[in-house]
Amino acid sequence: MLVRVFFGDRVLSERLGGLLDAYKQAARQRRDRYVEVVDRLAGRPQSAFRRATAMFGVAQAQASLDCVEEVRPLLYEARALDQDRC
Repeated sequence: MLVRVFFGDRVLSERLGGLLDAYKQAARQRRDRYVEVVDRLAGRPQSAFRRATAMFGVAQAQASLDCVEEVRPLLYEARALDQDRC
């Protein structure tokens, strides 16, 4: 995702939006799978390390979702400024 965003100024706006949407969908699916694991391992002290690992996955996927929401307007604003210069 980082490389795609880095070169995002070289793709059409629709393509950029599609890339962000696809990344967001994949992150949401990852988060939801990890949440299922966390829930399944709750109350099982012998699985504390596996549950902690899944909890880290939840946090990481949620951070990705939050990041997309934060940067999307910035990228669209930058795209609009670039188009105004042309």
